[in-house]
Amino acid sequence: MSLKTKTQVAKGRDQVMATAAKVRGGARRAATQVAPYATSARMTARRQLHGARAWTAPRLDRTGHALEERVAPRMSAMLSRAARRIEPPRPRRRRRWPLLTAGLAIVGSALAAAAAAMNRRGSGPFARTGKTQESAPAPGTEPESAEAASGADANGRVRTS
Repeated sequence: MSLKTKTQVAKGRDQVMATAAKVRGGARRAATQVAPYATSARMTARRQLHGARAWTAPRLDRTGHALEERVAPRMSAMLSRAARRIEPPRPRRRRRWPLLTAGLAIVGSALAAAAAAMNRRGSGPFARTGKTQESAPAPGTEPESAEAASGADANGRVRTS
């Protein structure tokens, strides 16, 4: 490993600085020489870009219309078919009307059966004439004694106790 003295380091630094100054001067001269060419190239590129855009715009517009009229309907139909195939089935909605109607029919038939049973109970000889047993006393007895003997109350119901 070699050690450099301070003077050697200072001398090397001075050489680097001198070389950098020469390079900067050459770069400035080159920039002044190339600047007109760069400006000309920029203007030419701008003109050609404008021409390219003017040439491309109507062709893109025509292609867009062709896609709208020919390809887009086909793509749309294809995507719609795919969506229908992929979509999961809708859950069946439970309708409550059939259950409610069935419940009402069952209750109605139970009420009709109860009414028929009650009507059959009163199908004795007095049911047709509209008279009750209490209103027609048995021969030879008084109405109060018939009611007391049968154990029935004013509605014709019999009590057991």
